[in-house]
Amino acid sequence: MKSIKMALLGGAALAVTAAGAQADDLDALKAQIEELNARVAAMETAPAVPAGYQLIAISEGELQQTPGLQMSAREKFSYGNRSTIISVLPTADAPAGTTISWSGYVYAGIRYKDSESNTTIRAYAPNGSEWNGSAPFFFVANEPDFVAGTIFVPSNVSGTTVGYNTVVQDGGTTLGQGFINLPIEVDVDPDGDWDIPARGQLRVNATTDTAVGEVGVDIRLRGNFNGNGNADVYMDVAWGYWAMTPELTFGGGYAESLGKINYGYAQGCTCYLTANAGLLGLDPGDVSQLRMSYGSGPFTMAIAVEDAGIRAPGQSGTDGINAGELGAAGSIGYSGDLFSGEIAGVWRSINDEDYDDSLGNAPEDLWQVGAGVKFGFTEMFNLQLAGAIGSGPTTVVDQGQIVDGTPYSSDWWTVSALAQANLSDEFSAEIGVAYTDREGEGFDAIALNNLWESDGVELTQWGILGGIYYTPVDQLTIGVEGEWWTTDSEFSTEYVAGLNPQIDKVKWETETDNWSVDLIAVWRF
Repeated sequence: MKSIKMALLGGAALAVTAAGAQADDLDALKAQIEELNARVAAMETAPAVPAGYQLIAISEGELQQTPGLQMSAREKFSYGNRSTIISVLPTADAPAGTTISWSGYVYAGIRYKDSESNTTIRAYAPNGSEWNGSAPFFFVANEPDFVAGTIFVPSNVSGTTVGYNTVVQDGGTTLGQGFINLPIEVDVDPDGDWDIPARGQLRVNATTDTAVGEVGVDIRLRGNFNGNGNADVYMDVAWGYWAMTPELTFGGGYAESLGKINYGYAQGCTCYLTANAGLLGLDPGDVSQLRMSYGSGPFTMAIAVEDAGIRAPGQSGTDGINAGELGAAGSIGYSGDLFSGEIAGVWRSINDEDYDDSLGNAPEDLWQVGAGVKFGFTEMFNLQLAGAIGSGPTTVVDQGQIVDGTPYSSDWWTVSALAQANLSDEFSAEIGVAYTDREGEGFDAIALNNLWESDGVELTQWGILGGIYYTPVDQLTIGVEGEWWTTDSEFSTEYVAGLNPQIDKVKWETETDNWSVDLIAVWRF
């Protein structure tokens, strides 16, 4: 019995010793694994920044907003409200740290667009009756436009002119003066066009906390493509700012005018390849400027000194008129969940000497005052309303760029509405409508040794656009869009003094319809 007890005690001691050895080995193995994990983590977070700095984070976040330079809803839709953010923290002896965010997108779409127009030119005798036969004209161009002092004849009426040494030539621009057989009515209905427009866009936003407040820049690069060939990459925004206090910001550079209304048909929509009716957007055009902004909670206000240069017909690149003048703009806004709105205005001085007109037909200063509101009835639906009145040289604006216009004054008013709905988490839809009425001021012109007086161009334009979009993830959107707009214009001149002409009034009327439909795809990062 005693020997059995001794055997049992020995076995128990041996088991305890073996268990202790196994526990020691397990602890050692755990320590080795933890050390290896620490080394891997250290390698993954090793800073790729200059000496004296420490990289603290690379993360995905919301699209960074630049103080004093808020993005329109259309821009936010394009970027997708996402960005990649790098935060850099300095050591004790290094300068202030910096946060850099970047975001961008590429889109491409297949688009079909078409247009048709009807132009009628009539002449009237001194007794008021309509003239039939040869009549004098001012100048002749190859397509209708809105250049004051000109009566246009489409290029496909070649051979209808008589007298003088001028005929209408296909592809011509301004060809002189002569006689033309009136009345004429020409329908222009060219074949529709297929194309695949594409764009690459990159935005970099960098901010630094300094001893005097946050200082930063916002730079955006854009390249547009349409067929074969490289894009001319340009900056559509170049902006710098100093956040003097949490509420007050001083900024400057090249960006949208403070007088732009960021609601309604052309500014509040998603519309990647639509909103092409250049007179329906409430946008005076992007300009270089200096701006002071104030923001507290949902309220914002700002004032700016802006360059007043505009472009005239036929000018391109950096050419322009009125380059030696300045302007001013201001806005007041409120942004809430259920209601948002703004009131904005712009004024730009006009230099009469930039308009080479011996008859004193220089335009008046440009100004516009407008307002826009957005009602967020639910998270699924919102309605936007916008409108503006203004006066001055007419400018045609395409996504911020002044692409055309006339150096003669007109008075205008514009209204627009836009409804947007989130049909589900992935699908959204929108529909917009807008209308503008413009009345040009009268002017004088000399042709055929006679003084003629015009009552100016009277123009109306209205359009409708819509789209349905599928966004399964933040990085991808596929949509179908469409737009139709029509323009009606009327222009007439009357004989004032000089040699007695065959007629004393010429009237030009045109109606142009444009429409497009596209399939668009957008990729973001």
